[in-house]
Amino acid sequence: MEQILQIFIEEAQDTLLQWESICLNMLKGQPSQSDLNALFRAAHNLKGSSRSVGLEDFGSFLHEVEDFISWLKATPTEAGAVAIRLLLDCQTLISEWTAQLDDGRNYQTNTHDIRDGIRRLMESSASPLINTRMQIKENAATAAFGFFDDDSGTMASAAVSPERNRELAPSMQSNKIIKDSSIRVSLNKIDSIIHIVNDLSVQLSMSLHELKNERNEKNLSALIGASNHLVYELQNRIVGMKMQSIGGLFQKLERSARETSDAEHKQISILCEGVETEIERQTLEKITDPCVHIIRNAVDHGIEPPGEREAAGKSAVGTIRLSARSEGEYVEIEIADDGRGLDFGRILKKGQDLGLLSMQSNPSHRELAELILQPGFSTASKVSQISGRGVGMDVVKTTIDSMSGELNINTNQQHGTSFVLRIPANLNVVSSLIVQCSNQLYAVPIRDIMEVVDLEKISIDESGHQKVAILNDEPVPIVGLETLLGNSEAHAPSVSNRMALVVGSFPKAALSVLTILDEARLVVNPLDGKLHRLEGVQGIAILPSGCICSVLDIKFLAMLHHSRSQSLQLITQRERV
Repeated sequence: MEQILQIFIEEAQDTLLQWESICLNMLKGQPSQSDLNALFRAAHNLKGSSRSVGLEDFGSFLHEVEDFISWLKATPTEAGAVAIRLLLDCQTLISEWTAQLDDGRNYQTNTHDIRDGIRRLMESSASPLINTRMQIKENAATAAFGFFDDDSGTMASAAVSPERNRELAPSMQSNKIIKDSSIRVSLNKIDSIIHIVNDLSVQLSMSLHELKNERNEKNLSALIGASNHLVYELQNRIVGMKMQSIGGLFQKLERSARETSDAEHKQISILCEGVETEIERQTLEKITDPCVHIIRNAVDHGIEPPGEREAAGKSAVGTIRLSARSEGEYVEIEIADDGRGLDFGRILKKGQDLGLLSMQSNPSHRELAELILQPGFSTASKVSQISGRGVGMDVVKTTIDSMSGELNINTNQQHGTSFVLRIPANLNVVSSLIVQCSNQLYAVPIRDIMEVVDLEKISIDESGHQKVAILNDEPVPIVGLETLLGNSEAHAPSVSNRMALVVGSFPKAALSVLTILDEARLVVNPLDGKLHRLEGVQGIAILPSGCICSVLDIKFLAMLHHSRSQSLQLITQRERV
């Protein structure tokens, strides 16, 4: 029974995504009969499948929703924004209900608000169907749910006796459902993996034959190289099975943006690009909440009210653009608006008031934009249900940093702001450089390195308190990697270190190492237990030599160095004052 229930949950989640997509499309224009028919089929299929696994209350509520959709089909003039938002509320409730079932809890919820909304809408209509097809009544004895008797058109009790519940859904009486996370994979992906495995099997047979008979070293080396290539391809294809389209995330963001714009009485249009871009499922789950927070801020802070936009010569309807694209081992997600942009004057004053900036400092626009990512930072004049407390953007930054990602902010006053999230598409398999630092070996992901330089072949400014490399006429501070890692054995790291890894994030830094030994494609195992919070380390990996090494998060280490330097400068400036 548990397996059947898990199949129902997975199918329900897919159906609910379609439900949400249909409703969002309906909000963009006049709903069609085909839209309402598709919604009716979704509700009907969910009702039937839920009752087949003994979820009588679930099915009863969906029967009520079915009747509401039938009423909308018969009176299409009533299928306006209010009705569509009620349908979205139904989708939200059913989604939450399904999620609770997925967690293994016998979940009950309150549908009174939705039922009241449906009743009020239908009572305000002149349609005669309200008194025949659907009459929604409160029933204190069965307050949780009700369904409609097909013959009478009135509401019948949805209460199911304990005996009937035990008969229909024995699994729901237990405290926990035994479940297994699953994903849907296309047959084409499976066929491609089978093809590679077949080729690998042939290569293995040929290698064994060569070992037993010919023992030709050149042939054997070629066979091993071909096998390695196939293993590499197999690894890529298997990782690809866990990839999901980003379209589902964009759909969630669009809904969140529309709900926020309704609450703020603003008008918006949403453009989506690159919805077919794929990203690993776990990564997608981690970035969902940060993206929701960013788009809510875009509507609340960025997009102006219609009157203000028209006074500024803009369209009354604000535009939010969601885009995604793959760039090597990264996926870039951009959330942009055409609103008022960041107010650098207010940000500067707030930063000075909070002690984040000195009164004499002259920060760049990029540094000012970075301030909104600080905990407790907000320039809002009042606190609303959506924003104003300075909580959220710091969590967004922390989440992105924890995935070795980047968050870049670009803004143009009166023209809008864009937030660009640069996230590794896959966190488990990483092409890395193996470096030596003192007597230790470390792996550094190549995707985090902007360039590698030989410190003996470039100009170095040693006039200040810290060595600075001059790269393309740009000063880049040099810091020994072992110093950042707290290696007490290294007293003068920059003296013996020859090579430097230039981190391409803001601000730039050249992390010096003794030497670079090799390049390898590594499987990164995340830290767990007490090591889970170890900063500056992404995980551990086994090198081709069989040794175990730490995989470093050099972008975090570079930011750590920058923060320490900024704090030291601020303290020095205060002491002078």
